[in-house]
Parts: sequence; C-alpha cells; structure tokens
Amino acid sequence: FDFSGRSPRAEYWWFYLLMIVMTFATATVDAIVDPEAELGVGVAGMLFSVATMIPWLAVSVRRFHDLNMSGWNIFKPLVGLIVCFGLSVFGGVGIVLGLLFFAGTLLWMLVMMCLPGTPGPNRYGPPPRCAS
Repeated sequence: FDFSGRSPRAEYWWFYLLMIVMTFATATVDAIVDPEAELGVGVAGMLFSVATMIPWLAVSVRRFHDLNMSGWNIFKPLVGLIVCFGLSVFGGVGIVLGLLFFAGTLLWMLVMMCLPGTPGPNRYGPPPRCAS
C-alpha cells in the first residue's frame, strides 16, 4: 500500500501479469461455483477485485513517479470514460468521438507504462534499483 517512491517497468508488468492470471483463476472458480453467474463474475472475482484495488493503484502511482510524473495521472482514463459518456448524449457521432477519446486515454496510459523511468534521482526519490 506504498504510494511513495518509484516502481520500475518490470515491477509494474509482473504485477499486471499476476493480476491477469488471478482474474482468470477467480473467474474459473466463480464459473465452477455458480455456472449461472453473468460473465463468470461472482463472489471470488468481486473479492479479488476489492482486495487488489489499492495495491494496483499504488504500483501504478509509483510507476508514474518513476517517469517523474504525478500519480494523479492514473485517473486520466477515468476522465476519458466520463467524456465518452458525456459525448454519447449527442448520438452516433458523439458515441464514436467519445469512444475514440477514451481509447486515446487508454493508449496514452499503455505508452506511459512502457516508457523507461527517469535515469537518476527525480522528485519522487532515487532510481528503484538504487533504493535501499
């Protein structure tokens, strides 16, 4: 639950891979326990989502810190989603524009998570490999 400091790309992506594997595992458990559950989302999936929300936010914020960026950038895709819903009131063209805007924010997030961190110390601390 540490939101301070920096996380290198490897830490972020290994965590993300673990999240994907565990999501499939909990979906499988939910499908076995309750085959009638919608989209395989049941109690195990919900508990896993709630239990991992804060750690996921923490590693994402630290990843932005490694890029010398504010951790608040983690919410840009949420802003994109809000804009998407807002533009959808204008009908077909608004829906398309909103989806494009949201997709753009997701693409931006993907690119940011793939970029190398700031070499040397930055305002969020020393490089992750040098931190003790």
